[in-house]
Amino acid sequence: MRASFFAIGLTLVALVVFAAVATNWFMELGENDVIVFERENPLGPPRVIREIDASISDVPEVVRALSQSNSKVAYATFAFRPPDKDEVDDTLNIQFSPENGTMGFDWILLGPANIKDRERFVAYAESKGSVPELRAMNGVQYLRVEGVDLVEFGMQVMTELYGLPPDSEVSLYHEGFDWPHNNHR
Repeated sequence: MRASFFAIGLTLVALVVFAAVATNWFMELGENDVIVFERENPLGPPRVIREIDASISDVPEVVRALSQSNSKVAYATFAFRPPDKDEVDDTLNIQFSPENGTMGFDWILLGPANIKDRERFVAYAESKGSVPELRAMNGVQYLRVEGVDLVEFGMQVMTELYGLPPDSEVSLYHEGFDWPHNNHR
């Protein structure tokens, strides 16, 4: 009987500690931070991916830092809205990531704007001499471009295809490398 009271007491203490940690954790989340759960272990601890202010001019150094990563999970996602759009659903996401040892540009088919503009993106990529390849990972489809100057291509998608000025501020979400790289910002 004593053992079960002890177990109940320990469980209550654990729940109180968890509640305190979780409350603090959630209070520190920024408005656009993202909580990520592992698909292989959805009951495992989640990770928080922080939104970081960046600019289009940061793309070369971000991709350089990403390309030096040895992490199992590594990517850099830039999120932005075209100048003539202001709704959350208008946010586009472009991603740079290593896959099978090769860096690539990914048009993630997850958000409403990326899905809606799929054909627009494909036509643009083809006009630049690339044929995006449809792939899927972790249950998410994406169009991948490899074999081109990825930095130039990504910056052109933001500036030419979507009309952002070259000095535009964008959001950066990343894992697998340090940023700001070498105290750049």
